[in-house]
Amino acid sequence: MLSKYCYYVHHHGSGHLMRAIAIAKAFPEHSITFMGSDLMRHAGQIPDHILCIHLPMDTYSPDENQGTQRDLSFLHYAPLQVAGLLHRNALMIDFFRENPTTLLIVDVSVEVTLLARLCGIPTVVIRQNGKRTDTAHRLAYESAELIIAPFSKDLDSADDNPALKKTYYAGGFSRYTGKKISSNSTQNNDIALFIGQGGSNIDLPLIRHIRNKINTNTRLHIIGKIADHLQLENTHFHGHADRPEEILSACDVVICNAGHNIVMELADLKKKMICIPADRPFDEQIRKAFYLEKIGCALVVLEENLYRTDWEAFVMLARNLDLQKLEMITDTGATTNIRNTLDGVFQRVFKKIVKQEIYE
Repeated sequence: MLSKYCYYVHHHGSGHLMRAIAIAKAFPEHSITFMGSDLMRHAGQIPDHILCIHLPMDTYSPDENQGTQRDLSFLHYAPLQVAGLLHRNALMIDFFRENPTTLLIVDVSVEVTLLARLCGIPTVVIRQNGKRTDTAHRLAYESAELIIAPFSKDLDSADDNPALKKTYYAGGFSRYTGKKISSNSTQNNDIALFIGQGGSNIDLPLIRHIRNKINTNTRLHIIGKIADHLQLENTHFHGHADRPEEILSACDVVICNAGHNIVMELADLKKKMICIPADRPFDEQIRKAFYLEKIGCALVVLEENLYRTDWEAFVMLARNLDLQKLEMITDTGATTNIRNTLDGVFQRVFKKIVKQEIYE
C-alpha cells in the first residue's frame, strides 16, 4: 500500500513516539506509516491501522570494531563501518523508492532529513526546543519544506531557532489535551516528583534531600522508576504509572524535568511546576525551562543548585503561580492544525503529480 505520509520516530525515550501517535490519530486510516528503531517496544500503544517499518539500531554491535571517529560539523551522528546504520539507510531508501510521492515527517534526525532530501523526498521537520544554530541543524532546516513546532511560539525565539520564519507553531498537546481531568489537590498537602523515561537527574539522594527540606506533613509522591529506594516518612513510591493523572490529581505542585511530554501533560492537568532541566544536547530542557519561567508557567532550579535551594520556600512560591498561564502552553486544536498544515504542504509539493508510481 502506497503511503501518503511517513513519520520517522526517533528512538530516545518515549516522547517522540507519543507525539507521533497523537498526530497520526488526526489523519484518516492507512494514510500514514511509522518508521523507527524501537517501535516494537511500544507496539501495544500504536494503533493497528498504522504500518510500521522497523529499522535496525544505528549503533555498533559487540563484534564490530569501533574505529577512530571524526566529528563532523554538518552531521550529528555518522559513525564508520556500522552494519546497522547501512542496513537502516537501505530500508529507508527502499521505502522512498516504492513511495516516491510520500511526505516524510522527521522527529528528529538531521541525517534522516538530509538522506530523504538527497533521494528527492520532501520533508517536514519537527522542531524541538534548544539552541539549534549549528551547521547540521541549519542544513536540515534549509532542506525541509517546513518546520513544525509542537508548542507555542512563546517557548522559542530567533536566538535558538535559525529557521524561525519558516516555522509553524502549532501549539502544544498531550494525551490529556481536551479532556476533563478531575483534581483533588489540597493546598499544603501533596506534591509529586515526576521522573520521565528519557533519563533524569532526579535520583534517590535528591528525593531524600527534598523530603528532609519540606514540611513533614506534606505527602510526597514519586512517579517513575527508581532502582532502589528506602522507606521515607510520608513518601509514596509509585514506580512507573500508566495513569499518572490518578496520582497527580491530589497534588498541586509537581517537581519534574523539563522534557517536552511531561511539561505538556502537566500543563493540561493544570499543575504548577518546579522544573529541573536535565542535561540534553543543545540545551533543550534548559531553554524550554527558561521560556516557561519567563512567561510565568513554572519555577526553575538548575542542576548546580539542587542542594542549595530552600525547597520548602520554593514549593510555597510555586503554589502562587497563576494557573491561567498554563493555557498558553497547549492548544486543543494543535493536532488538527498539524494535519491541515501537512495536507497543505503535500498539495503544494505534489500538485502536479496525477498518480503514484513506484520507481523500478
